[in-house]
Amino acid sequence: MNKKERQEILRRLIQKEKIVTQEALIQRLHEEGVEATQSTISRDMKELQITKLRDENQPSYYILPESLALREQYLNLENLIRENVVNIYRVQFVVIVRTKIDMANIIAAIIDDGIFSEVLGTIAGADTIAIFCQNEEKSQRLYELFSEMYL
Repeated sequence: MNKKERQEILRRLIQKEKIVTQEALIQRLHEEGVEATQSTISRDMKELQITKLRDENQPSYYILPESLALREQYLNLENLIRENVVNIYRVQFVVIVRTKIDMANIIAAIIDDGIFSEVLGTIAGADTIAIFCQNEEKSQRLYELFSEMYL
């Protein structure tokens, strides 16, 4: 197995699983057919910029840099919703978010950055965001997620 294949398996495992130790990671890699030393895996992790995410509610685990950026963006959105949303509604495949004045465009810009696969796009005014989803099921999921952030 070459380096590129090994690193792709490593990325996939880190993306899909919450792996808390390097020993557990090496074990999972062995289960996937990757035979590599701990030092090789350490070099791969450094090259891929894999870091540990510390979370007060659970043990720290390995995360890819792009996942960390998405998580920070999500947490930022969660704070903005908690502090600035007045109400949330859902009509078929559209989620309507009412915000404090002049906050709709800021929140919509974060939503438009693509952190939610359900979202096709947004339209925002001074205090209202219309979030268009792919279908009613996905709009319901987004509505529930935003409602949890809001409460």
